[in-house]
Amino acid sequence: MNNVLVTGASGFLGSHVVDDLMYHGFNVIGTCRGGEYRVNELAQLVRVELSNQQEVKNLFERFNPDYVVHCAGLASTPACIASPSDCERDNFTATRVLIDLAELYRVKRFVFASSNVVYGAATPYRRCKLASEFALHYSALNSCSLRFGNLYGEDQPYKGRNCNFIAAAVNAKRNGTPLPIFGDGSSKRDWLHVDDAARAVRLAVRSQCFYTDVVDICTGRAVTVREIAEALKLVVDWQPTREGDVTSLPQEAETAKRLLRFEAKTNLLGWLCDLS
Repeated sequence: MNNVLVTGASGFLGSHVVDDLMYHGFNVIGTCRGGEYRVNELAQLVRVELSNQQEVKNLFERFNPDYVVHCAGLASTPACIASPSDCERDNFTATRVLIDLAELYRVKRFVFASSNVVYGAATPYRRCKLASEFALHYSALNSCSLRFGNLYGEDQPYKGRNCNFIAAAVNAKRNGTPLPIFGDGSSKRDWLHVDDAARAVRLAVRSQCFYTDVVDICTGRAVTVREIAEALKLVVDWQPTREGDVTSLPQEAETAKRLLRFEAKTNLLGWLCDLS
């Protein structure tokens, strides 16, 4: 059985990646720092500080993973702006430690959960994601960086540091409360269901098509926040644009289709209609 080390296994993306890999026969070792969401009870879960090289080395020594899927990180642009040192520790130093040890222990493939934020404004989060991609590209590893669209799904939190706009919109619809929108509503993203993202990770783990590359994982169609509010018939509480926000993060779906045979299955507006 192939051993896969999944970092951030109790996070939103990581927990879904764990479920998908285990369903398809992989043996999963998951890391977490806390218990933000959940983790499959059949996975082996280890609490570890990924920026601590000795702790991570002990992890590799104990489990000797065949594959690494790196989902952990501080995934909030406002939080990264507020604390650049935390951003660097969680989003770059941890990745660098994992890359070095994956090389040392001859991991077969390293899949990095990157983000469409690399197409955005010059924030600490963007810089760390790009630096991690470059470090992986110039390593000796068979690897790929997956630049995910904006993730959403049924079990994502609607408040707190890791809140998501779609989850907040759905919560506003259910409770009949106004939805805060920053800017004029023209901001648009390629919204990707987390189950599609998890499937893309599995395809990348299994792929033998390329040695190292960066691939957009998206639907190929951007949707504005105004369209989302209108689809749910929400009352909007308009707010000023936030620091680090950008109007558009352009992504393309053809490379993932060609290299990974990946196509997103879930359409955001259809998904929202099903919830309404």
